Amino acid sequence: MTKQTLTLQGELPAINEIIAASKSHYSKYARVKRANTNLVALECRVQELKPIDKPVSILFAHYRKSKRKDPDNVAGGAQKMILDGLVTAGVLPDDTMKYIKSLHHTFIVDNESKIKPRIEVVIYVDDI
Repeated sequence: MTKQTLTLQGELPAINEIIAASKSHYSKYARVKRANTNLVALECRVQELKPIDKPVSILFAHYRKSKRKDPDNVAGGAQKMILDGLVTAGVLPDDTMKYIKSLHHTFIVDNESKIKPRIEVVIYVDDI
């Protein structure tokens, strides 16, 4: 099994923030999604992730400043932007079940995350 890791500094919008944007103006959701998807795609290129054409399992490790937001709120927004960014960058051909076997999230709040919130995305490829 091989793996690739993508590290995204900071935090992506939570699902409640995305919903609020979509309710405020019809085009605001599109702007938020496009900006964050492009940010993820750019980081994929900068960090030189290689294209994968096999099914993958993905672990999202969310390093948070605090426990204030619900895990499903944090995971929902970030997951959508990250998967779309991986596809935009050409790392994954698509984000359908043909290429995604499983998605896992873990949430870490510690002294380091207060200084440096981030999301570490570990993509596991079954080479068999």
